Amino acid sequence: MDEAGHVAVLSSAGYGPIPESVLTERVAVEHVVETLQALPPMTEAVRDTPPGEGDYSDWYALSERGLFAYDWRFYEGPFLRLSCPREPIRVEALSDEARRVAQLVACPGEFRSSSTLTLPS
Repeated sequence: MDEAGHVAVLSSAGYGPIPESVLTERVAVEHVVETLQALPPMTEAVRDTPPGEGDYSDWYALSERGLFAYDWRFYEGPFLRLSCPREPIRVEALSDEARRVAQLVACPGEFRSSSTLTLPS
């Protein structure tokens, strides 16, 4: 969650840092992500320039559900924003469980203006 109350999904590609609070709640985090992925699209995904060849449809689909979508740049990072929702969902609009999971990590600044992201320690 950012300072504006918007929500992002960050994928670590198996190399990126994962906060201890997220690891501790891994099952709940995975359940919430699956639940959000199953929602019907509610907005348009605004695509950032991808870092290379590949299929980024999963990240675009997340943004169509109101979420900012970041992926870890292999090996050295940082998290790169792959897409933004035209109309972001606010944390208050989420279910209780999704809101609790979104609040596990409070990111400084706003996702809308952050094409890269480093998690707070």
